[in-house]
Amino acid sequence: MSVPLHAIAYVSSATHLLDSGELEQLLVDAREFNVTQGVTGVLLYVDGCFMQCIEGPMEGVARVYQRIKEASRHRGLIELLNQPVKRRAFPDWHMGCGSNAQSEMINDATESWERMLSSAREVDESVPSLLLLRAFWKESRAARTKRVMAKA
Repeated sequence: MSVPLHAIAYVSSATHLLDSGELEQLLVDAREFNVTQGVTGVLLYVDGCFMQCIEGPMEGVARVYQRIKEASRHRGLIELLNQPVKRRAFPDWHMGCGSNAQSEMINDATESWERMLSSAREVDESVPSLLLLRAFWKESRAARTKRVMAKA
């Protein structure tokens, strides 16, 4: 019998704009802890805004989420989703990432995220966390493009 799965998605604001080194350290820490809890997911970071989805066994997700809520790197956490799920949306990612920060690790993670989005053209309606993440990514990238074009 398989273990029931649970997912939580939230948005929050960074306490300050993270540079690529800080974002890399956040990812390394998250990946190390998440693997011990059986939790997978993705973290999106754009212009000081986070959106994250974590998924896995209820107990592991609860421990990871408690750690997230206590983290000092962000504030204003708003929970968007907290529910059982039938399957993982990110089974191979102990913490994937999408960001506009520049570093080899972050660029590789962002490319992986964008490949995953392009391969999932028809987003499965039964995976609401993926719908939320995709909308956040699309809108934040569009807003960033508009700001860059306005400066030109």
